[in-house]
Amino acid sequence: AGANLNGRTTLAGRPVDYVVGVETFTEGTEFQFHDGLQNRRRVNPALNDRESEITSVSAFGQANVSLHPLLDLSLGFRADTFSGDCTRLGPEAGADPCDDLDEIGAATPKLGVQSQVLPWLRLRASYAEGFAIPNGFTKFAIGAQALEPNTFEQVEVGLLASLGDTLTIDVAAYRLRSSEEFRTVSPGVFE
Repeated sequence: AGANLNGRTTLAGRPVDYVVGVETFTEGTEFQFHDGLQNRRRVNPALNDRESEITSVSAFGQANVSLHPLLDLSLGFRADTFSGDCTRLGPEAGADPCDDLDEIGAATPKLGVQSQVLPWLRLRASYAEGFAIPNGFTKFAIGAQALEPNTFEQVEVGLLASLGDTLTIDVAAYRLRSSEEFRTVSPGVFE
C-alpha cells in the first residue's frame, strides 16, 4: 500500500515538478524443503519447515527544476526500513538460521543534471545510491544482525541526439559499485 503526491510549484520564479510519497508492504513466505526420498516418500525430516515475514516502510521524494536550457536539475531521496521474523513450523534437520530480523534501514540520495547544449543534442549525468538487505534466510541469522546493508553507487553519463525527424540516438555509459557484500562461511558466520 502506498500514497504519493505529484505536483508543480515555483521556486525563485522557476517551475518545480515534484513527487513525495510513502509505501509499505508485508511479505510472508512459508517454506518447506525435504531431502531424501524413497519411492517418492519422504524418509527424513524437513531440512527447512518455516514461515518468514518481512515488513518494509519507505518514504521517497524527488524534485525536478529547469534553471536554464543548459541546466535541468533533479534531486531525490529514498528512506527504507525493513523488519521481520522467522518461525519454525516443525522439526528441522537443517542448520539455516530462523530468528527475528532486527530493523535495518538506509537513506539514499539521487542527483541528476541535464543540459540541452544544441537544439538536437541533450547531455545528462546522474548519481544514485541504493541498498539491499541479505537474501534468503541469511537475514534472520543472529550473526547477520550486525551486517550493514549491501550498498550500491551508480554514476551514469549519456546523450540524446535527435538527427532529423526519424532518427534518435540515446547513448549511455554507467558504473555500478557495491560494498558491504558478504558471503556465508558456515551457518551464522559471515565475511
